Amino acid sequence: MSDEMARPGLPPEDFPGQHTRPRSPAPGEATEKLSAPVVAELVAEALAASQPPTPLAAAPAEAGEETVRLARPAGPTPTATSHNVPGAGAAAGGLQPQDDQTRPLARPVGTAGTRAAQTTRLPAVSGPPAPAVPPAQAPVASPVVARPPTASGAAAAAAAHQADGSPAAPADGPAYSRGAGGLPPEQAAPARRRWPIFVAVGVALLAVAYIVVAHLLAGNMPNGLVLSGVPVGGLGRDEALQQLEEGLQGELTAPVVLQVGDKRVELDPAAAGLRADLAASVDRYTEVSYLPQDIFSHLFGAQATNVETVVDKAALRQALTEVAPQLTTEPRPGGLHLEGIEPIRTEPATGLAPDLEASVELVADKWLAQVGPLQLPARATEPSITGKAVDEAVGLARTITGAPAAVVVGDKSLSFTPEQLAALVSFEARDGKLVPQINVERLHERVHSELPGAEVAPVDAKFVFEGGKPKLEPSVPGAKIEPDKLAAALLQAASSKSDRNARPDLVEQEAQFTTEAAEKLGIKEVIVEFSTPLTEEPQRTENIRVGSEKITGTLIKPGETFSLEESLGPVELETGFVDAGVIVDGLHSSALGGGLSQLATNTFNAGFLAGFEDIEHKPHSEYLDRYPAGREATLWTGKHDVKWQNNTEYGVLVQAGISNGEAWIKLWSTKYWEVTTNTSDRYDFVAPITRYSTDPRCEPTGAGNSGFSVTVERTRRHGQKTETQSWETRYVASDEIICGPQP
Repeated sequence: MSDEMARPGLPPEDFPGQHTRPRSPAPGEATEKLSAPVVAELVAEALAASQPPTPLAAAPAEAGEETVRLARPAGPTPTATSHNVPGAGAAAGGLQPQDDQTRPLARPVGTAGTRAAQTTRLPAVSGPPAPAVPPAQAPVASPVVARPPTASGAAAAAAAHQADGSPAAPADGPAYSRGAGGLPPEQAAPARRRWPIFVAVGVALLAVAYIVVAHLLAGNMPNGLVLSGVPVGGLGRDEALQQLEEGLQGELTAPVVLQVGDKRVELDPAAAGLRADLAASVDRYTEVSYLPQDIFSHLFGAQATNVETVVDKAALRQALTEVAPQLTTEPRPGGLHLEGIEPIRTEPATGLAPDLEASVELVADKWLAQVGPLQLPARATEPSITGKAVDEAVGLARTITGAPAAVVVGDKSLSFTPEQLAALVSFEARDGKLVPQINVERLHERVHSELPGAEVAPVDAKFVFEGGKPKLEPSVPGAKIEPDKLAAALLQAASSKSDRNARPDLVEQEAQFTTEAAEKLGIKEVIVEFSTPLTEEPQRTENIRVGSEKITGTLIKPGETFSLEESLGPVELETGFVDAGVIVDGLHSSALGGGLSQLATNTFNAGFLAGFEDIEHKPHSEYLDRYPAGREATLWTGKHDVKWQNNTEYGVLVQAGISNGEAWIKLWSTKYWEVTTNTSDRYDFVAPITRYSTDPRCEPTGAGNSGFSVTVERTRRHGQKTETQSWETRYVASDEIICGPQP
């Protein structure tokens, strides 16, 4: 028979080591499964018992309350155990089914489901008595739960017996099964609960050992470690730090060589915000670390690596921005020029420039680890003029120089050969293309010189003197070709394969000084007239005559400044001037243009008496009695000039000449200022002396005038405006000059 079959009437403890089926409940007795907490409690109590328990009296149970008791036979203690021997239970005089008031415990067999449906109880049979069992071997009573019979329990008990009188299998729980290792469930469960404890204890011991090892390894560098080429394996913290400082002393301050393409530049690490953190590099390995890779490197050796660095990326970005132009290869745009009539092309080439942001990241990461120049990431830059643009320009150049072209103005024409066109044409880059250009000045100069009559220059209005009075000659407009339009017309014609004649338009060109503008100047009357007597020296008089002719007709517009030197032009023999007497450094001599000082005195007085603003004048060093004291001037080209400014709203026309033994000057305009003058008495006299001179230019003179000072005042008025000015002049004495050494 199966080990799971038990004789009814005997409690489970009578069968040690056996898994027994629970008996069928007595009629009217309820059967149900125990909850997991109750089962756990019962198992614990059973395992804790070391002696056979004494019978327990069941306390009365309240309605619906479960009670736990140990079931023992009501008669004598069993003395024998029956292993599925028929009739053993009855012969032993144990509990009979009708005396059993307990219900079996229902236990799960496994995850596959219950086996309640597979259990049956065997009916009691008669037989010989079982052998006696010593009291010491009596099994422990199994716990059962008793519940008062209910109507439903009675029905269940009745249903538990089959028609043939044999007990039916209990319907409310599976039979017991064996535990691990063949132990009954009461002993197998604690064994299953102990193995997690063993695992936890083992893990805890390993963790403690791991921590202890990590602390023991701290303080020293891993064996075999090399940082940035410096061996520091096995050294303590301070030793490793000193070793790094000595080994990297030169590398930490050495310039970082950057390269893009074939261009290199050196970068100062300190200025670029680059530095090494040697202390952090050492602390990384000497501080306590629980990282497996750190412990592994201490135990089995570490791979070579680099020291840690600190980077100021803002400073690095600024430094790279500054050196970027030195690392940049500019793209070469395509080009075209003409040699003769043959177009010569320049092929374009892409450029190369450092990628700033990517370079910042690369230098920050590799500046100390790199061996040799650090190749920066770069980006290609495209040329502004591509090969396609060059191709188009070559085609256009061949058209321009492919045949002659001409400029046509009215009935006149000027032809240009292909070589002449090529000499005028160049190509320049504009908006991604090579655009042909014509030299505007050279073209216009050639048309103007080789196409006479094509352009007519305008004539300015001017004043001339007829019968001693000014007469206005009106302006005449001109006709000209605008240079820019001429160049555009010729380029358009030369770029055509059909009509290669340029026909620029003539435009009227107005005179710079028109008749209308001249009439507004108010040249209508003499506002000032002044004269001085001539000497008996004809060369001197000739220079005054020539000078007077040159300044006659000079027009000074409002706000302009009259300059005697500019009006005269170059004082040369070729311009009509001759040598005459002059005073140089107090010595009487002769020079080209001598006598023009009298013209200077006349022009100064004309401006002075007209009320014009005195800009420049230089009195003679000696007083000459043919001039008014304090109101005279000298002239020396490039050194002394006579200048006054027209401070009126009218124009001023100069007229000068000689007549009746005098040099005279007139100013024509519209009167503006009312002028009065006053000359003081002479003062601070100085007597002449005798001087000797060995200068080859020396001319002897007798004793002349004494030296003195004089002050001249001028008051000018216009409407409510009145101004007074004064000039003080100091003359030296006219000494007696003896040519030769002093005796």
